[in-house]
Amino acid sequence: MSDSETTKKVSNNDLRNSQFAGSLVDAETVNITNTINIGNDEIQLRQILIEVLKPIIETDVLSEKVKLEVINYFKENKNYTNTVYSLFRKNDEYKIEYISNSQTVYAHYLIAKYLEKIKVRCHLAISITAEALKNIDISDFYEDEFIYQAIQAFCGNLFICIDWLYESIIFFSALPLSDETKEVFRDCQREIFESAFNILIIEAENWTDNSEVPKEVSKYLNILLQKIYN
Repeated sequence: MSDSETTKKVSNNDLRNSQFAGSLVDAETVNITNTINIGNDEIQLRQILIEVLKPIIETDVLSEKVKLEVINYFKENKNYTNTVYSLFRKNDEYKIEYISNSQTVYAHYLIAKYLEKIKVRCHLAISITAEALKNIDISDFYEDEFIYQAIQAFCGNLFICIDWLYESIIFFSALPLSDETKEVFRDCQREIFESAFNILIIEAENWTDNSEVPKEVSKYLNILLQKIYN
């Protein structure tokens, strides 16, 4: 929504000590560990990522077939050369994050496989938007004449968030957001995003029988919320 200043009743972008996913999130102390700094070379990133993944995934009790599937998935995924978030922008440096053990790697693989079809991401955006609006009275934030426009904009923004989650999972890194994207997201109230993200985390519990999957989804969505509103 472009007329953000005139259509909103309430605006509060302070994320500190916000309630999210059932626990307090301090936006100033979210820890980022197991980080490998690289330049903006796409080939280098792919090589380093696979070099990091191989010895970690080998420590798991997964079958050799599954291990090979996991490695090949991240090695050959087409998004390495066609990310909509301009991962390899000039003068930027990116990080491979959150590779702590084989179960983390495997959870990333399961999430990426679940979200890889765009129709799945579209369905999630629509269904979660509808569910979030059951929990929040959107008229608390927008005048009546702008509610339809606000809901439409939020559903579109939520799809972008889910798309961001998918591509971030592939890169084991919370991808950067442009200032323009942050401004667009901030036109939607934080409380609505928080409600939707909580629902998405609960949904993730049903994507697989792997308990690490919703934990990883929660980790990335916490960071995304921090990126938007900090």
